[in-house]
Amino acid sequence: MAKTNPPPPLPVTPPPPVKIAPEPVQAPPAEEMEPDADPYDIIFAKAELKWARGFYPWAKKLYCQLLDWDDQPRLSIVYFRLGHIAQYHEKKLGDAASLYWKSLEIWPNSAAPYNNLGVIAIRQGNLKDAKAYLSRALDIDPYLAVTHGNLAWLA
Repeated sequence: MAKTNPPPPLPVTPPPPVKIAPEPVQAPPAEEMEPDADPYDIIFAKAELKWARGFYPWAKKLYCQLLDWDDQPRLSIVYFRLGHIAQYHEKKLGDAASLYWKSLEIWPNSAAPYNNLGVIAIRQGNLKDAKAYLSRALDIDPYLAVTHGNLAWLA
């Protein structure tokens, strides 16, 4: 029988992770968008791209530019995104609540602002209002999983 050497011992600490710089993502230049693209559409697309990549201060600047177009149907989304930035990234709960209410004035059947108003109410210790907001969110969208989780937290 041939004698085999035992495997070398594993290092006590794992090696440091390899850092890979993410490739910068750019919104398509205005000239690459449809020839008849509305300036609102261009700014909105850039803001959504910054939002998706987690560049919230840049997204906020772009979303704020869109507030001048108050006849656009996507303005509800703009107010919701600004509310989310105020709530989760700036920790300004009062500002966030005001922005969510503006979003709901434009699109009253949107579940996400009600969910986030419920979260603000929970953080402020107002559990009765939190339950009402979260229940309203589920009345609008019974499949909104995050709201089910927030309601479960209240139970």
